[in-house]
Amino acid sequence: MEQCYFDDFLLPLSALKLRKKRNHRFWVHEILKRRKGYGAYYHLVKEPEFDREKYKEYFRMTFEQLEILLSFVGPLIQKQCVVRESIDEKQRLVMCIRFLASGETYTSLATQYRVGVTTLSRIVPEVCETIWVTLQEHFMSFPKSAVEWEEKAVSYQQRWDYPHCVGAIDGKHVVIEAPANSGSLYYNYKHSFSMVLLAMVDADYKFVYVDTDAYGKQ
Repeated sequence: MEQCYFDDFLLPLSALKLRKKRNHRFWVHEILKRRKGYGAYYHLVKEPEFDREKYKEYFRMTFEQLEILLSFVGPLIQKQCVVRESIDEKQRLVMCIRFLASGETYTSLATQYRVGVTTLSRIVPEVCETIWVTLQEHFMSFPKSAVEWEEKAVSYQQRWDYPHCVGAIDGKHVVIEAPANSGSLYYNYKHSFSMVLLAMVDADYKFVYVDTDAYGKQ
C-alpha cells in the first residue's frame, strides 16, 4: 500500500486524502435561498419606487444607460445551470456596476444581493472583461490619423472656444492591496498602494483613451 508521512505519523495515502477532504455543511446556504425575497436586486433595484434619480445615485449611471449596456453584454454573460436556478444576466451586470460604482468589498456586496462571495468574485471580473472587449470598439475609438485628431481639435474650438486642443487628460490613484513581491512599485506619495488610472476625453465627454498599467510610484 502506498504510504505518506503526515504529522510524524505513517498514514495510508488513501486516509491522507480523506483527511484533507473538505466537508461542506450546505449545498446552498439558507440565506442565499431567500435571494428573491430579501436580496437587493429583487427587493430594491426592481421596486417601482426606486426612481430614476435614485437609480443614478446608486449605479452612477442612468436607467437607460444600464439598459443599453445590458443589450450589448447581456447575451455574453448569460449562464445556464441544470442543477439549480442560475443568476440571470441583468443581475450579474447590476452587481458588477454596483461594485464599480461603490468600491464595496465582495463580502459586503454578496451579503446585500444574497449570493456567495466566491460566486460574486467570479461574476465581477467576467462581466468587466466582457464590457471591455465588447464596448471598446463602439464607444472608445482612439484617433488613428491626423484627420481624426484635427476633427477633435475642431470640436473643442466650436463647443468650448478652446483652440488647438485634442483631448482633456486627467489621472487618479486607484487604491489597491500591494501585490506580492512588488516592493515599492505601487507605493505612492499619498502613502498608500495604488495603480494610476489615466484617461482622455474629447469635447463631447467621450473617452478616447484609457490606461491603467502605471505603477503608483509614478
